[in-house]
Amino acid sequence: QNIDFNIYEGMEITGNAAITLSRGMVVWENGELKTVRGRGEYVNRPCHAPFWASQNLRNAQDTRKPIVREG
Repeated sequence: QNIDFNIYEGMEITGNAAITLSRGMVVWENGELKTVRGRGEYVNRPCHAPFWASQNLRNAQDTRKPIVREG
């Protein structure tokens, strides 16, 4: 989906992740990769979270119409 929204919009954030953990082990620290080839595992996931299916259904059922006012 193409959306023009970011939850961090307007916030000033400084810093960087100090370390990255995977399965309880440090795999990235001080700019260095600390893991071995083949340790990772591909997790097959759908491209959109299940939430979006229900949100799309809700949006389709939205019957609000604008009120046209004269004057």
